[in-house]
Amino acid sequence: MLPSMSSIEFTSEEYVTAVTNVHAFLEAVLSELTENSRCSLTNEKFAETYQYVHLLCTAKPPNNACEALYEWYKEVLKVAALRLSDDTYGKFSATVAILFQRMDSTYLARLGLPTAKEVAMQTWVSTRIP
Repeated sequence: MLPSMSSIEFTSEEYVTAVTNVHAFLEAVLSELTENSRCSLTNEKFAETYQYVHLLCTAKPPNNACEALYEWYKEVLKVAALRLSDDTYGKFSATVAILFQRMDSTYLARLGLPTAKEVAMQTWVSTRIP
């Protein structure tokens, strides 16, 4: 199970829907990869989730969720690193990197924080070192 997104709070129903859908999408991808080492979710579902992440990352304060999403996806990558093989983790982390590329190009670049790809690699290495 993925970390809860309950720490990301919005007053607008649109933002609550976005958070819920991003969480459900990544949970479904991780679940399928854990069970089958492949994912059958459609391109349309991915595109819809990408739009939700974009909305959450580009909203004006106080609805901007970049900081909370960044912390959340670091936890998601930790869960995935513990549950998936190297190859399958690579697929999952690539999906996460694509979903969060808008955040990488704005929020993370401005603050000098590691990108989703960099976080994925750091997370994988840190879970493999005893």
